[in-house]
Amino acid sequence: MYGLEHGEHHFRSFDNVKSLPVMLGAAGYRTARVGKYHVGPDSVYRFDQVLGGNSRNPVDMAERSRAFIEAKSDHPFFLYFAPNDPHRGAPAKWAPLKPNSFGNEPPGQEPKGVVPVHYKPDGVLVPPFLPDTPTCRAELAQYYESISRIDSGVGRLIEILKKAGKFEDTLIIYISDNGVPFPGAKTTVYEPGLNLPCIVRNPAAKKRGVVSQASVSWVDITRRFWILPA
Repeated sequence: MYGLEHGEHHFRSFDNVKSLPVMLGAAGYRTARVGKYHVGPDSVYRFDQVLGGNSRNPVDMAERSRAFIEAKSDHPFFLYFAPNDPHRGAPAKWAPLKPNSFGNEPPGQEPKGVVPVHYKPDGVLVPPFLPDTPTCRAELAQYYESISRIDSGVGRLIEILKKAGKFEDTLIIYISDNGVPFPGAKTTVYEPGLNLPCIVRNPAAKKRGVVSQASVSWVDITRRFWILPA
């Protein structure tokens, strides 16, 4: 994928690229996506179902995925669950210093189904590569609240998988597309820009809680599936 999908300079994949959802679909998987979608063309990143929803409300995204997960089928499924959080948003005009909101709404106006977790700027953890200033702390407080909103959506998604009896045979890969959206991180090749979350829950794994220091690229995830028929 060359940049994010835009009309300028062919910012999209070439038509002959075979993406993960297409490869899995050819292998007999049911495929669906919900939330943020910033790649193209659709023929390259083809999914059987587009579930829509508010990408700033991961709980709603999980609920929109319920029918797809619970569907009676002999075929395995692939769900691309892509919240827009914690992407930067409009200024939080209701908060002191008016920091970036990271998609948060004013207290009392949070998305339906989301139990907000608010953080006080004085109590947040400031990463060592950022300045410990009131302005930075105010933005970090909003950033952490946006991350907690993702946690609530992932929690609901796991509840749905368990209720459907599919949690114990579902591989869950939790990743992000870039580093934290702060100076010296996102869009840079400094460590904070390359150090992304990668949590894999493999129900077949014999060992739990294993931490690896090996380098990995998200391209490796799709490479793993090249053994499937295309």
